[in-house]
Amino acid sequence: MSVRSLLAVFVGGKSRRMGTPKGLLEAPDSGQPILEGLVLLGRQTGLEIILVGDATPYATLVKGVSRIADDPPGAGPLAGLHAALCYALQNEHDR
Repeated sequence: MSVRSLLAVFVGGKSRRMGTPKGLLEAPDSGQPILEGLVLLGRQTGLEIILVGDATPYATLVKGVSRIADDPPGAGPLAGLHAALCYALQNEHDR
């Protein structure tokens, strides 16, 4: 059985205080959106990448990345962690 590693990027949250989704903020060193840089780094290292939470704001930013909802939806970061761990177990990722 082959075991793979997973990069789960938590993209939930309403960004009420920030005013814009945090993953769209530009990284100071590259000027590219933070999420785009994370996905690029994950791809370069051979990880499977999933976006956890409401990924709607990032729909056009990154392609070819799986998206999973929080479980249960709207229950905060622990719901995202639960969803990511369930995904990893169901898809035989490194534990």
